[in-house]
Amino acid sequence: MLYALAQILVRAPEGSSSEQLAALRKKAEGILARAKRGDDFASLAAAASDGPEALQGGVMGVRPLDGWPDLAAMVSTSSR
Repeated sequence: MLYALAQILVRAPEGSSSEQLAALRKKAEGILARAKRGDDFASLAAAASDGPEALQGGVMGVRPLDGWPDLAAMVSTSSR
């Protein structure tokens, strides 16, 4: 079985202050709220993700479950 994953990455730079982390958390929570209400995930990723695949709608690819890092495998199996 193949799994397709996409992400919206909100990067927290090393050494971020507590105020910066709070602002990044607020940004991430806002993105999550928009995704939960049905906003287009690819558009959200393109507009807000810090990930290298942002302009591809956050799409990270398609591969077997054992081809993904353990954390991605845990998220994909718990989201079914």
